[in-house]
Amino acid sequence: MKFEIIYDFAHEPPPFFWLGIMGILALVGVYFFIFPDRMKDKQGKVMKKFQARLFALWIMGIPGLVFYLFLSEYTEMRNYYTQGQCQTIEGVIENFKSVERNVRHITFTVQGVPFRYSSGTIEYGTPKIMPYLHEGLSVRLYYLPGNQKRGNRILKFEQRP
Repeated sequence: MKFEIIYDFAHEPPPFFWLGIMGILALVGVYFFIFPDRMKDKQGKVMKKFQARLFALWIMGIPGLVFYLFLSEYTEMRNYYTQGQCQTIEGVIENFKSVERNVRHITFTVQGVPFRYSSGTIEYGTPKIMPYLHEGLSVRLYYLPGNQKRGNRILKFEQRP
């Protein structure tokens, strides 16, 4: 039998939304670094140039860190996927548990390989595959093996129709 593709990381664009927001924050930091005399403290006094520039560097550091984290994860996953270094498993979803608190937490296994997801995390594919998951579903998964902190990440999710 054939499988139907539900999610494929190959069609996932880079995280432009978050990068755009962080780009705006970086531009604010650059502006205040160039024009430190425009920054004022809580009392309305103009901040000293050294303090203003230090604060501007701190503002620019946040987007830099976010750029690094988002893009490094995206490029790592893209490289593994395009080079065919991900693992494949085919089987039935077992041990399916869904807990609804403030966010939805899902855990399941396929042939003993554990997977866990949360609707409260920013993770590629999570919102797209969560509605399809249920006990007994026959699937083929292409995934990157994870560790204790970060579980196995699904790059391609296929189900039998």
